[in-house]
Amino acid sequence: MALSASPAPPLPLRLLLVDADDDAASILGLGIRKSSPATVVLHDREMPAAGRDYGGIDVALINHNLNDDSFSKCFQLKQRNPLLRTVVLSSPGESLRHFTRLQQDTGLIDDILEKPLHFHLLAQKLEIIAKLRNQRVSPAALTRLERHLPAGLSLDELEAAHNGDAIRTEKTILFADIRRSTELLRQHSLDEFFERLNRHFAMLGDIVERNRGEVIKYTGDGMLALFGGFARRYLGFRCAREILLEQQQYDPGFSIGLGLSDGLVMLGFIGTEQRLFYDVIGTNVNIAARFCADAGADELLMSQQVMQASGLSTQEFESRQLAVKGMVEPVSCYRYTLGTTPP
Repeated sequence: MALSASPAPPLPLRLLLVDADDDAASILGLGIRKSSPATVVLHDREMPAAGRDYGGIDVALINHNLNDDSFSKCFQLKQRNPLLRTVVLSSPGESLRHFTRLQQDTGLIDDILEKPLHFHLLAQKLEIIAKLRNQRVSPAALTRLERHLPAGLSLDELEAAHNGDAIRTEKTILFADIRRSTELLRQHSLDEFFERLNRHFAMLGDIVERNRGEVIKYTGDGMLALFGGFARRYLGFRCAREILLEQQQYDPGFSIGLGLSDGLVMLGFIGTEQRLFYDVIGTNVNIAARFCADAGADELLMSQQVMQASGLSTQEFESRQLAVKGMVEPVSCYRYTLGTTPP
């Protein structure tokens, strides 16, 4: 009786260590080999290295040093192998904040580890990368799965996540909510309303993406989106204005209220180890939600910082004071409706 052939063992993970300092690279390479003995460690001093086939690399660890353009190296590596995972090893403080912003704004950095490197944390990440690679999931299947994740969040990050994993960051927060949804439900069957709601969300999502934002979640008949980077307040306002304009043209039967705020938030995973959700929390999130709840049909309420970044004069806005639960003093906000000359 013929014996069936055993499946071929998975190929070892190939890690490229990018570091111009040979001594530092030797120390890092030794630690990686001890913590991840199945990993093949290669070393490049410069990018790109002559004769190197980057198509065979699974993950690149870029050790950032002073005056070293590590982001450019990530860009070059992604150009040569889009499936390669880029991990930047950064000093704490301003460098770490810099790479965190680049990770959020560009998507070219997959992971950031803080110096000094804890090799067991790197080993966990390498194990996840190897597992995903060995499962041989097709690119089309990965694309379908990643549709269910917020922008900038990868499948391996989701698998490695624990409740409490989060970052503090500055964001502009946009809430959008359909007005009179209960009345609309009475006028349509559930199937009709569901189909119409999904067309509405598709329109909102396209506008958010066009303005370099990310949809964090859809909440029944509402949406929460974030904008990052230097121009985040202007982009948030421009996005909200486009939503008001296109909503009236696309589906005038749906009226929408919008709220915009800006500031420090906590972005990460909440829940239990059995069931996690990716979400954003903070006082500024609560303020944006309160603005949205108080906005009338086809109306936008925003914070002073967003209003000042809108490109319009203060005369185009109506000032209000709103009571926000948990805050002692009323919060200033500014009302905007269509009809104002766009910036």
